[in-house]
Amino acid sequence: DLGRVLDPATLSVVVLVGSFWSIAVITLNAVGATTNYRAGFLDGRYGKETAAAFWSYIRKRTFRAAVLISILWVALSPFLVSYFQAESIYPFLVFLPVWLLGFAYFVDHGYLSGRLMFGVLGIIVILEVLIKVVSGLIIYQFDPSYVYLSVPLSFVASFFIGWAIVVWKNRDLAHKHVEEVRHFPKKFFLVSVLTGLSTMSFLTLDFILAKHYLVPDEAGTYALLSTVGKMVFFLGSLGNQRS
Repeated sequence: DLGRVLDPATLSVVVLVGSFWSIAVITLNAVGATTNYRAGFLDGRYGKETAAAFWSYIRKRTFRAAVLISILWVALSPFLVSYFQAESIYPFLVFLPVWLLGFAYFVDHGYLSGRLMFGVLGIIVILEVLIKVVSGLIIYQFDPSYVYLSVPLSFVASFFIGWAIVVWKNRDLAHKHVEEVRHFPKKFFLVSVLTGLSTMSFLTLDFILAKHYLVPDEAGTYALLSTVGKMVFFLGSLGNQRS
């Protein structure tokens, strides 16, 4: 629908913000997967209190990384505006909350998954999608060129919802500290990063290069054609699945 109502230049900005999200998720999702693995292990071996202590510990450690990456992102934004031939620095700055809150967001989701709270996670995902769609429609009514704001808005809203749920689930738990709480499985994290990198290279890298080398209108047209091509690829792969 966005390809139908937005001009190619605006569409290229929307897809670029989505590409930033795909790049960020490489590391963020690896942190979430590692938290999921470790919290599940600690919950099964030592109990919920120890898993909650690990959540608190990893939350604090990743916050430092989030601040450093956010500062670096702001510093590089002027260069990125030129590199991607963007008309404004605004799309890059509005993506800042993803870096600032992203680690905590995925740590929370990983913790809930490790504690086997899949129903809660499902509700959070559904709410995030609804917020993204509704906010995108509302923003489009006022100014279609800013429709990409629905991505960080839905993310921030989902972050606070997930955080509130984790705090509520841990309200009666006294954090039980053991030596293994401070252990972060680096090998598992590295494998998760490499897995995400391989997926991102296939889905996003082509548009990153197109946004740099093509003018905005051509980049928007390429984004639309690329999306159609990926839809054909994934629909075609469904026929290869065996029951």
